[in-house]
Amino acid sequence: MRPAGDTLSHTLLARARHVAASSSSPSFEYGFHVQSHRDGAATVALLRSIRTFYRREAIFLATDDCRAGGGLNYTRACRAFACVWTAYPSAAGHCASPNQPAASGLEYLLRVERSMLWCDCTFLVTVETDTCLVAPINVAPPTDGVVGGFPWVIAPPSFVVYAANASGVPKDSQKEAVFGCSAGCYYRTRYFARLRVEKPDLWSVAAMRAAQHAGALVQCMDVVGPAVAMLGGRRVRPWDALNQTMDPGVRVVRTVGYKRGAAPWKAVLVHKCDEQVALRRSGHDAANKRTTVARDGGGRKAADDNEQGALLWEECRGVNLSTATEMW
Repeated sequence: MRPAGDTLSHTLLARARHVAASSSSPSFEYGFHVQSHRDGAATVALLRSIRTFYRREAIFLATDDCRAGGGLNYTRACRAFACVWTAYPSAAGHCASPNQPAASGLEYLLRVERSMLWCDCTFLVTVETDTCLVAPINVAPPTDGVVGGFPWVIAPPSFVVYAANASGVPKDSQKEAVFGCSAGCYYRTRYFARLRVEKPDLWSVAAMRAAQHAGALVQCMDVVGPAVAMLGGRRVRPWDALNQTMDPGVRVVRTVGYKRGAAPWKAVLVHKCDEQVALRRSGHDAANKRTTVARDGGGRKAADDNEQGALLWEECRGVNLSTATEMW
């Protein structure tokens, strides 16, 4: 019997072959992937804002560390907001956790890849629960980028050289390489499907350890996707749809003004926005309102806070993880 992570990797490779070989265009421009832990109020608010602007697009919600006292069960929230909830037994991709192994970043990437391969979308957008979506996305990801977000953190020169040597593609002499996948990030789904098929060894612990040794913090969710793209010989490009309302403490290449209601603006995904930060700090029980399921004109589910129904989240106690992870 394969270990759980290896089983998931094997399943994804088979699905990647199907997506890479498809001649039809995806049904949607964007799909969304949200990784959550105990931020119940912030998670539901983010789901609500996504559904406000994207009524039919796929939303995938993954719970880290789904156990009693750990991550939360969002089964009912996903019934209300027409998303797909998946429970995972471990946390993955968290730089703040001490001594995180390179495999943790790979596990996170596998979760994101799972969403990419089933979203039926051109771009999968990863969004953290301290980020606001304030308007429909009105600026497409760069045409020469396959993944990216903020114009920071700068990729270490040692890894840039290593990736160029590993891929056989010269490093980009015109632009400084960045990782940037904090808060929000676009992934070009067809590219990652093809890369998975053509270079499956990049999705291995050995490849992650080698990248880590070369200077890339691939144990972090902010880094692992861009690092794999660079190892595949493609470019990581920042995305003007993102902004941050707080000083990130690093050198910022581009600043986009954020003011709700101002138009026109580019930044529609705003990291550390006041609303989401306040919900994160309020505790997971805050705003666990009762709601029922309504349906929009397209037949997809949407939440109506003015009606009564089931609680939107609860403890992960008693969740069958082997079943929950197969809900896709």
